[in-house]
Amino acid sequence: MRFFLGGVPFGCDNIGDEAILAGVVRILRRNFKNTEITVSTGEPDKTASLLGVKGVPLYGFKPEHPLSDLSNSLKNHDTFVWAGATGLSDYPALATQILSIAQQQGLKTVVWGVGMDSAFNPALFKLAGKKLFICKLLKKVSANTIDAPTRVEEYFIRNIQKRIARVLSKCNLLVCRDPESRKSLLDCSSALHVTVGADSAIIFDQPNLASISHLSGEILNALSGSYEKIGVCISSQRSIQNTDSLVEALDSIVSSPSRRMFFIPMNPKTDYELMGKLRGQMKNQKKCFLLAGCEEPEQVLTLASLCSVVISSRLHLLILSANVKTPIIGISRGSKIDNFLGQFGFKSAGDVYNCNFNHIQTETDRLISNPLPYREKRDQVYRHLHERLSFAESLLVKKLTLS
Repeated sequence: MRFFLGGVPFGCDNIGDEAILAGVVRILRRNFKNTEITVSTGEPDKTASLLGVKGVPLYGFKPEHPLSDLSNSLKNHDTFVWAGATGLSDYPALATQILSIAQQQGLKTVVWGVGMDSAFNPALFKLAGKKLFICKLLKKVSANTIDAPTRVEEYFIRNIQKRIARVLSKCNLLVCRDPESRKSLLDCSSALHVTVGADSAIIFDQPNLASISHLSGEILNALSGSYEKIGVCISSQRSIQNTDSLVEALDSIVSSPSRRMFFIPMNPKTDYELMGKLRGQMKNQKKCFLLAGCEEPEQVLTLASLCSVVISSRLHLLILSANVKTPIIGISRGSKIDNFLGQFGFKSAGDVYNCNFNHIQTETDRLISNPLPYREKRDQVYRHLHERLSFAESLLVKKLTLS
């Protein structure tokens, strides 16, 4: 079986996407022996070296590698796998175009582990600039009887939903990562056959201390010391608005002499820069460590395993932390974090526009003082997640070997 993995911006400084990719590669190999895997990625050589796959350029996301070049790379492959993340809500036009090209080339197509936010990307589906001005003018001219902005946005959304439904109806298998994403897909068309699986990154649960041995002695001593360790990732995408209150809350959390804080960037460039600025504003910055050079999912998993609690507005740091039973606190950047936390009976600490900093502080104290109830609930949740993933894998084998 020859698989082509594409349609997701792999190799673009998003450790969450790399965790998904590594998970999908492992899942394919444990279900299909002697399989050949090609990955479309921004870093073909690095991806090939890390995962033992063939790396090709990232078609569709960069001008130098247009979608017109994708067809040639798809030759001599059996199955195209569009693997997860939230592309069907973040960049649905491009995602469906890539799937369509694979279908036109005669490949079987699989949508695997996809997540969808409850709303489409506002940057693409919310009016702005001249279009918004004209629509508001039309609304005003109609004496508010015609809500032109809302109607136009709804028109755009209906069109993309029809396109998603049309392309996905031709796929051999549709697997989403949670029930909420399934609902969003069925909103596109109730005729779609959608299986609820799980995020492919949940399969990683083995920390490797050797993977972080390159960190400085000071950081390693703090990680191995008998401190209460708080891992933090504040995403640079839709970042938290009230940074002064955020800095104050982080200072308060780490104020105890028994605590240390570790900033874990899930984007080693933009998150790193943002959290460096936050740390620089903190009174207790000497007790805080900004971690560089941990850009692989295994390294992040290992760091999370050493923490007493992890606070994050990046979904995949929450997932990797839960994988190793570390208690989690999420700050919402969209429904995907709320969906993941909801399985544990947790609510997010507000969102990036209205963050509940008091919730972050009280939850940190609660989870550090008594992590056992969380871990018991986590084990229950993960049993269910692995059951769903196992069922989805059985369908994958059945669909691809019998069709």
